[in-house]
Amino acid sequence: MKLSRIIALAAAALLIPLLAACGGSASGSSESSATPDATIGAQPAGGDPLAGTSWVLTGGLSKDVSASGITIEFADKDVSGKSGVNTYFGGYTSATDGTLQFDPLASTMMAGDEAAMALETEYLAALQSAFGYTLADGTLTVFGAADQVLTYSQK
Repeated sequence: MKLSRIIALAAAALLIPLLAACGGSASGSSESSATPDATIGAQPAGGDPLAGTSWVLTGGLSKDVSASGITIEFADKDVSGKSGVNTYFGGYTSATDGTLQFDPLASTMMAGDEAAMALETEYLAALQSAFGYTLADGTLTVFGAADQVLTYSQK
């Protein structure tokens, strides 16, 4: 019996500091241990704010894109979407500092009318030239070469 008491006391002595370090208390208080400068919704260091998001193109090409159906979806380092006529896919790299780069993109090879194909070609070229992005108020803005700016609304 004496050995079991010693083990129980040792376990309690180890458990109490562990609970205190986790923020638990005997009164059941659930005080937060967050630092005062913590930002709600902030991404962890090295996180990808684009991963898991879907967007519809709203502007940035030489023609009206309202009926184009052009979309972009970001998964874990994979991107895909509708480029007007075809579906495209590939890899991408982004960071919380606003950098964005697409790997060479591939697409299905369906033919469409000349105007839709021209818009698709312009769109895919703009994506390939991307170097940065911003996210604000449900809008994704992608910046590319030659002052190319693509704007998207969140799906």
